[in-house]
Amino acid sequence: MRASGVCSALITAWVVSLVAGGCMAPAGTSTARAPAAATAPAGASPGSTGYAVFGMLEAVAATSATDAWAIGYHGYGNPPLIVHWNGTKWSSVPAAVPADTVLSAVAASSPTNAWIVGDSGLIPDISQTPVILHWNGRAWRQVPFSAPPGTGLSSVSVTSPSNAWAVGSYPTSADALGSEPRPMILHWNGSAWRRVPLPKMAIPAGDGAWLTGVSATSASNAWALGTGFILHWNGRSWSQVPSAPARAGHPIAVAATATDDAWLLGAVAGRWNGRDWTTVSIPLVTMHGNGRGGDVLALAAAGNIAWVAGTYCTSPAACADGQGLPLLLRWTGDAWKLTPPPADNVGIVGLAATSPTNAWAVGSTQPRTTLILHWNGSTWS
Repeated sequence: MRASGVCSALITAWVVSLVAGGCMAPAGTSTARAPAAATAPAGASPGSTGYAVFGMLEAVAATSATDAWAIGYHGYGNPPLIVHWNGTKWSSVPAAVPADTVLSAVAASSPTNAWIVGDSGLIPDISQTPVILHWNGRAWRQVPFSAPPGTGLSSVSVTSPSNAWAVGSYPTSADALGSEPRPMILHWNGSAWRRVPLPKMAIPAGDGAWLTGVSATSASNAWALGTGFILHWNGRSWSQVPSAPARAGHPIAVAATATDDAWLLGAVAGRWNGRDWTTVSIPLVTMHGNGRGGDVLALAAAGNIAWVAGTYCTSPAACADGQGLPLLLRWTGDAWKLTPPPADNVGIVGLAATSPTNAWAVGSTQPRTTLILHWNGSTWS
């Protein structure tokens, strides 16, 4: 998220600098009912699979070819942007949160069960308030929960009405900007969100630690990752997995599809085979010796298919000048294949996939206009 103005601190601020961004104000618990066909914001130009308004989309989630959500923002002082795909068109869906609320991540397991996490608070300090929203098939409702002041949430995953995870970090002092953040995991059991104990992790003195991604496939299989470590949930407790690819650095995203199949994204990609993690290099981004470079920003997986989004440059000079090209890579089973978007003046920061013929990519175009692309199995449109 690319930040416009001052963004939430701790984990959210770090993720915002990578993928998309915005800032927000305090939120209250309330319910917003979505109309059968919500009206798009002024200036909206919904297309066959697109949705174009001023702003930026930061994340997307899908459960089928007829059910998907995308979140983002469309201008300072406006409520956050939440749009839904019903198989025919994208429509704006309201949520009763204050203007300038930053929504960080979205996840869904069915048309009647979806979650969004984010933060409120214009200044990244101890007054920052985490926000969690739930969709029940009719309306988005803010769900109260207990968390230390200054907590920031960055990622969410859900498998059923009684199993969802949210991750982020909390400050260790009242000075959120100067504190050393610590990782935090919340679990939804069908009735309430509760903190779950984490294993002891070696965090050097003076350093912070946070979680940037979480992905679950069942009540007994989930992954969470962050600053140099990877955690696994086996249905009873979280444990640290030491065999992550060392070259991954600080991984930013994880996508699990089964107990013996998961992907992580960092400086390189990593794949879990049920026993250990193996390194999978990312072409164009990691080929610095050939004068190329770039950034990875988003990850999605479905079955044996995986997607990576980001930017790449044709030369070090182009990178230095900010002349990055959009990167969309599809894993075909034994190699990454470049699948170019329809235009070069786009930035992709969010991905979702449900099958080899149904994937979504979101972000923005230049100038700042929301972007939604759909993959039909052969091309992006």
